[in-house]
Amino acid sequence: TLMGAGAAPSPHDFEILGLAPMWHTPVGTLSFGMQQRVALGRLLLTRAPLWLLDEPLVGLDASAQEVLFHLLDLHASRGGTSVIVSHAPLKASAHLALEGHAPT
Repeated sequence: TLMGAGAAPSPHDFEILGLAPMWHTPVGTLSFGMQQRVALGRLLLTRAPLWLLDEPLVGLDASAQEVLFHLLDLHASRGGTSVIVSHAPLKASAHLALEGHAPT
């Protein structure tokens, strides 16, 4: 299926995103940046072969952006594909193929 089969979330799954301490906090009460991190956490729980990301860097600080790039690399290394729409420059990696202008 498009969404894939997900696993039940646990606080450990969200440690990489710095969200484990907020495990019981309602998402609606989090800052926009933390809500973005939660959305990235949802990607960790899916086995979907295709990730469609619209402006995934918006609201993320530098450390969270690095986590996103790590997740994209991990997804690609597992055979997954990511389609990203962004006005921000994306850094290239061994697994990411960028079309259009090279990042500066």
